[in-house]
Amino acid sequence: MANRFFIIDGNARFRSTLKSMLQDEWKDAVVDEFDPPSQGWPGEDVDWPSYDLLFIEQDLKGDSGLEWFVVLSGQGRFPPTIILSARPDPEVAVKAIKAGVENYLPKKTLSPQKLREAVEEILGQPRAAPPVTEPPP
Repeated sequence: MANRFFIIDGNARFRSTLKSMLQDEWKDAVVDEFDPPSQGWPGEDVDWPSYDLLFIEQDLKGDSGLEWFVVLSGQGRFPPTIILSARPDPEVAVKAIKAGVENYLPKKTLSPQKLREAVEEILGQPRAAPPVTEPPP
């Protein structure tokens, strides 16, 4: 079964980069993107329980990702969440973890390896290993 990821971030370039990183690691992943500046708040039509993991930007231009997490997660079943921040703040990171966010990662140092490790830790499952190919005789 394919992993399903949901990205909430106002930066189209970062959303695209994160989506590519996820699909490079999990080839069959379904990655949905949400742009708060153009779309506002996610509507009631979002099927949160269908997602394995949510990524949300901390700085949502007037709102905070942590505030969004608290409001949205209070509406029922909600996926595990990673808050991503272009300007990491240790106090916000502590508040986020206490509020139930699974991880808080700085965007600047996010690498495919760090992303993979964070996702695997949360989902409790490593990505599928690439098939082993035998060298030609």
